[in-house]
Amino acid sequence: MGAEDIANLIKEINEVNNRQYIQQLNWPEIEKHLINRIDRQVSIKISFFYNCSFLGQYFSDKFFQWVYVESMKILEQQINYDFYQSRWIALNITLLSKLYSSNKLTPEQSQQLIDFAKEYALLIPDKYQNISRREVTQGNDFATITFHLKNLGITDMPEVYVYLENQLLNFCDSLNKVSLMLLIQSFGIGYIHSQTLFFWVTEKLYAKSNSLSDLKLHELAIFISCLSKFWVFQASSNFLDSIKERVREFIEVDQSNQIDYYIFQLLKIHNSIIQLPELSEEKEKLESLLLQIVDESVGMNRRCYLLFSLINNNKYEVAQKYFDKYIKNQLGFDPERDKQMTEQMKKLAIYDLRLIYYCISHFNVVHKNYTDLEYNTALLGAMKDLKPNQQIINISDFSARASEIIKAFVKQYNLEMIEELDVGLYFIDIYIPEKNIAVEVQGLQHFCWRQNIQNAKSMAKQRYLKALGFEVVYINVLDMASTRDYNLLDSMVQNAIKNHLESQ
Repeated sequence: MGAEDIANLIKEINEVNNRQYIQQLNWPEIEKHLINRIDRQVSIKISFFYNCSFLGQYFSDKFFQWVYVESMKILEQQINYDFYQSRWIALNITLLSKLYSSNKLTPEQSQQLIDFAKEYALLIPDKYQNISRREVTQGNDFATITFHLKNLGITDMPEVYVYLENQLLNFCDSLNKVSLMLLIQSFGIGYIHSQTLFFWVTEKLYAKSNSLSDLKLHELAIFISCLSKFWVFQASSNFLDSIKERVREFIEVDQSNQIDYYIFQLLKIHNSIIQLPELSEEKEKLESLLLQIVDESVGMNRRCYLLFSLINNNKYEVAQKYFDKYIKNQLGFDPERDKQMTEQMKKLAIYDLRLIYYCISHFNVVHKNYTDLEYNTALLGAMKDLKPNQQIINISDFSARASEIIKAFVKQYNLEMIEELDVGLYFIDIYIPEKNIAVEVQGLQHFCWRQNIQNAKSMAKQRYLKALGFEVVYINVLDMASTRDYNLLDSMVQNAIKNHLESQ
């Protein structure tokens, strides 16, 4: 058996989730055997490294570094080919995505990989050639490509994503269920975002999963999460009825034999249906169940996730009681003694600590009359390095135009203006101190599946700013972004700001 066959065999075992068996394998011997086999081969196919990339968590850092270096050598040759086939594009982009997500690359290597992936992706529209004998699988290839480009986080190449959308629409009838599951996760700001394509993907997935009844719990969690995030989708009654039925089914089923998996997926579903008012009954039932089963016996990451969902669901009192009962003692923090994070806190994952920071900040501002302000303030001080920094995000040209209009209009009133004002947990887009007006430009990332409904995180920020006493002006550019009417945008923004400036 050659090295490529061995790697493929182990990858196949990994894909059926037989991880207990895989972890028991003698990985140093496997690495040695693979290298010996490779040395006897005249050339190494990229498919070998593709298979190895799925197994990064098991390989040693040294072996994985070798996989990375040799993979890049081959890919740098392939980028110069005269034409690309969809299968090889999918394989190469998946390889790059898996290498990038391994956490075994240096920062320099990660940046090198991203730069190469973007260079490669930009060539796809010009170099792709349709091979007729593979037409049945090309749609699945393009779904894989789109999914892994999003995993790589490459957003600033709209021409590539428009091209991928068109290809996916051309091959729409050939996509299988696996590809549909990948594709539904690939939509977002800066990635593919065709309303027509999203609607089509959901309809096809609904049909191919027998009205969602064939979806496993984690697949259902993905489906609901994607529905709740995408800002243009209008769910039909059939969709909602099927979702309700499946959620109720999983609430009632006994999953004690795989409790951690069960809890995590239910947490994902709960955090998604927070912003779906039609599922309010299921949300309450799910929340009640999670409050019973996510106790001290469950990992801290699951507890922090539930706390985060409760805050986003505006359940501050429930969240406070849950924090006091299941999280506070685990931190080992004494406000009179500790000025830095305790040893217990340092053992937690950064992501969990950030969720705690987020929730404590909300307690102190929105729920301040019912919380231990002294403890919370000291805890936030000890966690000050976890305070969110303002991130440069990809915004639409409409959002950018709206911000410029606001700044120009405020100057006409000779008022001071502060951009990106730090207010603790959040940043305000534009603040006018003399009027105590906070202006928030709301684009795609602020809304969920219907244009007039903010997502849960945006609503949480709204409660936070209101509790701080700001007069908040929301500029919703979502409706106009679809019409591309800049004159309407100018008029709408000016009127909204003018009314607030002159009414005070």
